[in-house]
Amino acid sequence: MKNIPDVKLGVIAVSRDCFVISLSERRRQAVVEAYASRGRQIYECKITVENEKDAMRAIEDVKAAGCNALLVFLGNFGPETPETLIAKYFSGPVLYAAAAEESGDDLINGRGDAYCGMLNCSYNLGLRKLKAVIPEYPVGTPEEICDMLDDFVPVARAIIGLSSLKIITFGPRPQDFFACNAPIKGLYELGVEIQENSELDLLVAYKERFDKDNFIKNLLLDNLLLVDIYSRSKKLHIQTDVPRVVMIVESAGGKDNNVLELARTHFGSNSKDFITAVDESNVIVVKEFAETDTGKEIEKSARALEAALLKEGIREIRIAYGTIVHEIKEVSRSYKEAKMALDVGKIFFDERDIIAYSELGIGRLIYQLPIPLCKMFIREIFGGKSPDDFDEETLTTIYKFFENSLNVSETSRQLFIHRNTLVYRLDKLQKSTGLDLRVFEDAITFKIALMVVKYMKYMETYEY
Repeated sequence: MKNIPDVKLGVIAVSRDCFVISLSERRRQAVVEAYASRGRQIYECKITVENEKDAMRAIEDVKAAGCNALLVFLGNFGPETPETLIAKYFSGPVLYAAAAEESGDDLINGRGDAYCGMLNCSYNLGLRKLKAVIPEYPVGTPEEICDMLDDFVPVARAIIGLSSLKIITFGPRPQDFFACNAPIKGLYELGVEIQENSELDLLVAYKERFDKDNFIKNLLLDNLLLVDIYSRSKKLHIQTDVPRVVMIVESAGGKDNNVLELARTHFGSNSKDFITAVDESNVIVVKEFAETDTGKEIEKSARALEAALLKEGIREIRIAYGTIVHEIKEVSRSYKEAKMALDVGKIFFDERDIIAYSELGIGRLIYQLPIPLCKMFIREIFGGKSPDDFDEETLTTIYKFFENSLNVSETSRQLFIHRNTLVYRLDKLQKSTGLDLRVFEDAITFKIALMVVKYMKYMETYEY
């Protein structure tokens, strides 16, 4: 799992309105080019800030570009209020630096007084109590500015990483001695959340987690009496009357602990959702939804989980889910539906990586047929033949005909053949099988037969 944030730099140039704006823009471009020559990237915001309105537009621009760290570059003296407000509203680490002092040869068209402006900028940041990174000597040539950026990047990475961090500590401490702790003030100032616990808190949390996990497993497997379901739910503070759906996650490597932990990380610390495993093959998610949520919301959640696992390198993922249940006693039903969706999906919807129980159609009926009955059905309809023994051309014609709802004209168009050619093929098929696919009843029989054969072949493979 990657937990080191990437730093995407942006640069905003500022300009005091009594100076030529092109001076600041030209110097900004020089910094960008110098940084690129080192094989590094920095997003160049084309909005040069002269006033507060410009500052807001520039901030929106760099945020839209995905920047999470910023260089505010004083190409000239710079406007004190707008340039410091950037640090206030950007919400990420900000480096302030200024263009080098001008030489005596360039005091007419190239004078910017950026060093002087930097002094005023730092003073204004202090007045506003804004945090920013200001190098010890914050002025320089484009190459020197690049050196400042190289020093700034690891600082920015640390700040970004710590800003949403939560530290949970465990250990003994004398009663009523708050001062007996780690130096946490600096961490709080960086936005770190700190929660202190005793060893007893850890034990209680572990026991509660274990008890809930054990309860959910037994609930899924239908191992609990009705009275036990509700009494234990109450004891474990689990709501009994909210909509829930069971998802099953299967990956190529089986129930890898990594998949289990990644799923738990994806759904976060939401105590309303439960992520566990009842066997060695799959990870189970019991997900709570709102009353107004539909099948689309469930599929959206499954897609998001799949994307999160793929991002972490988990491959060949299949996710199946049951229907929404509104009582905790019915969760086992949603689990059984999800299991069937996973199995039936492999047989009849093998091209899909996410499948819902509600989408199985007649496939879920065929899946429950005993193999001897299936063989009898095929023998009675086709004699000693099998519907998949036909040549590739005939099978392609059959599948395309079904795909187009028995429409002769549309099927012939998609197959790039004359209508009479299709009719000839269908007549030939009728002579060999006794089934006319243009007749709805015969078409249904043939379609079911194809699915039955597919089911039998899958079961033969599964058995071995």
